[in-house]
Amino acid sequence: MIIATHNFIFLASSSLLLISLYSADAKKCSPSSCGAIRDISHPFRLNTDPSHCGHPEFELTCSNNVAFLYLDSIKYYVKHINYSSSTIRLADASVNNDDICSFPARSSNPSTIPDYYISHSAEGLVNLISCPSPLNNSTRFKDITACNLSHPRFSYVSVGRVMASEVPHMCRLDREAMISGRGLMDLKIVSLPEIHQYLLYGLELNFCNNCNEKSTIWEQLLYRFSGSTRKDIHFAL
Repeated sequence: MIIATHNFIFLASSSLLLISLYSADAKKCSPSSCGAIRDISHPFRLNTDPSHCGHPEFELTCSNNVAFLYLDSIKYYVKHINYSSSTIRLADASVNNDDICSFPARSSNPSTIPDYYISHSAEGLVNLISCPSPLNNSTRFKDITACNLSHPRFSYVSVGRVMASEVPHMCRLDREAMISGRGLMDLKIVSLPEIHQYLLYGLELNFCNNCNEKSTIWEQLLYRFSGSTRKDIHFAL
C-alpha cells in the first residue's frame, strides 16, 4: 500500500512537472495565420506549428491560404474563430459556392461531432429526400427535382429535424446537413438560394465548455490521465 502510494506521488509529481514545462513552452507560442483566419492560437494549432503549441484535437491544415479540418472524415473550411465566445464556424467543403443546387456530399448530424466540440447554435438540419413519384400539395418538403433531372427519383429538401414517421411513404432520406442560423424553421418562407447561403455560412460549434476559465493543475493532470476526448475538462495554458 505504501509502495503504491509512493508510486502515485512520484507519477503525479512527474506529471505536474511535465505540465509546468508544457505551460511554459505554450506561452512562447506566437499566433499563426492562414488566409482570412488570422489569429490561430490556443487551443487551435496549424499542423506546421511546434508540437507544444495548441492541442492535436484542434489541429488545422492550411492549403492555398484556406484553413480546414476534418470531422468524422468530412472536410470543413474554417470560416471564423471567435475566442471571446469560444465558437468556431465551419462550412462543408463539398458545397459549391456558385451552385444553389449544391449540397453536402455526405451526411452530418450531432453524432458526427467529436466530444471536444459542442453543438452551439444549430437550429436544425437540411434534409435531402427522394421519392419514386411526385409529392402533391406538400408544404413540408420543397421540390428541387429540377436540380437533378438525371436522377430517376423526385428530389425534395426540408429544413428542420425530420422524424422517420414524417418521411412520406416510399420516400427515403438521402442526406442531412447541420445548419446554424435563424429564420430557417419555416420552410414556406425560405427559398433554395437562401438554404444554399445557410449551407455556405456553415455551422457554429463551441470548442470548449470553459475556455475563459483557467483550470486547476489537478484538472490538467486528470485530463492527461483520463484521455483527450473528455468534454467536461478543458484547460487554457
